[in-house]
Amino acid sequence: DVGSTIQFSAFYQDTAGALIDTAAQWFIYGDPIGTISTDGLLTVLSPGVGLVKGKRNNWERTSTVTVVDTSADPTGVNVINISRVLPSGRVLPPQTLSEGQVYVIGGLPYPLDLLNDGWLYFPTGSLREDITIHIKLPEFANVGTDTVTFGEGIINGADFDVFVSDTLVDPYYFEIPLNVAIPFKRGLINSLGINPGDLGLFFAVDGTTLDTAGIYNVTVDSVANRIFSQVAHFSTLVVAEKRIAVSIEDGQRATVPERFRLMQNYPNPFNPTTTIEFSMPVAGPVTLAVYDLLGREAETLLKQHIEAGHHKVQWNASNSSSGFYFLRIQAGDFRQTRKMILLR
Repeated sequence: DVGSTIQFSAFYQDTAGALIDTAAQWFIYGDPIGTISTDGLLTVLSPGVGLVKGKRNNWERTSTVTVVDTSADPTGVNVINISRVLPSGRVLPPQTLSEGQVYVIGGLPYPLDLLNDGWLYFPTGSLREDITIHIKLPEFANVGTDTVTFGEGIINGADFDVFVSDTLVDPYYFEIPLNVAIPFKRGLINSLGINPGDLGLFFAVDGTTLDTAGIYNVTVDSVANRIFSQVAHFSTLVVAEKRIAVSIEDGQRATVPERFRLMQNYPNPFNPTTTIEFSMPVAGPVTLAVYDLLGREAETLLKQHIEAGHHKVQWNASNSSSGFYFLRIQAGDFRQTRKMILLR
């Protein structure tokens, strides 16, 4: 609930099993959802997912906080049906949830058990229609008798196939980025000599080419062995060692978008910078501008010829006042507008 405060406390057990209150250092990572004081009081400022860590001497523990804006307009809330697909092709019965809810991945048999303890959070407003998601292992996964491998440096991965009215849409872009958590096996990365801090989350074009465009605020939880992030779309997600990643930027992506699209800026609300992404199926002149509530142009972010592909622009609003703004793109006959919130 935006505007709330949440108090965290740290305890440890002595040798007799008694719980003893203790002082700890407190940290918060992930979305800019708020601040945490030296005594563990989290003050919530905006929706999102945060990772709270308490640390004392040689031990540390973590907790995930999902903040939902309860004032959001519930009209038009869409439904998500999620099914797990076994390597045999058998589709397990779906689970149904709606925007504003968290889906926890659990109870999956081998080899999909690699995904257990992961989760997906669908913010209200993230969808424009009802969707069905099939979760399965990527095609490049090698499934053995008791082990699953994905290729050099890739630790875990899953295909998130999105269907709209029984039609596969790949990739499927969200109106607001989703929050995801993908687990990793600590024993596996230890055996490979990989430090948890060197892990990242990527879109996999194949088993060797990885793409970071559309992935934000990656946070590694080395205690719970999960990696958190926000994603702009769904296709194939993998946890991998950062140094093998190849980022495909702007017009250099392997696939050309099928249609024009202006994605919701991230983060939103923001202070003072935010990231804006848009897609172009063909090259052409593009104007990207920001307007205030009175329709006055606050800043022109882009006005030039742009190649086909997926593109990223940042707006630094340090010289602008708090409030609502409209982001507008014009590319030929295509026009689209997004609402942004600058919150200081």
